[in-house]
Amino acid sequence: MNRTHSIELLNVAVGDELQAVHQYMYFHFHLTDQGFEPLAVLFKRTAIEEMGHVEALAERILFLKGDVKMQAAGPSRPSPTLRRCW
Repeated sequence: MNRTHSIELLNVAVGDELQAVHQYMYFHFHLTDQGFEPLAVLFKRTAIEEMGHVEALAERILFLKGDVKMQAAGPSRPSPTLRRCW
C-alpha cells in the first residue's frame, strides 16, 4: 500500500472517530439536561477516549507527511428513529 492511500484511509478513520465524539457529546449534553448525570459522565468519558484515538491517528498521518482532515464522517445528529425512542 502506498503512502498516499494509507493517509487517505487514516483520514477516513479520523472522520469516523470525530463523528463518534460528536455523538457521544450530544448524548452527554442531553442526558445532563435530563438529570441522568451518572450516565452523562460515562458518555463524556467515552468521547474523551475517542479524542485520544483521533490524536493517535493524526500523529500517524503527520508522521507520513500527510494533511489531517478534521472533518466528521457524517451528520452529528441522531436519526429521527432514535429521537422517537426518547
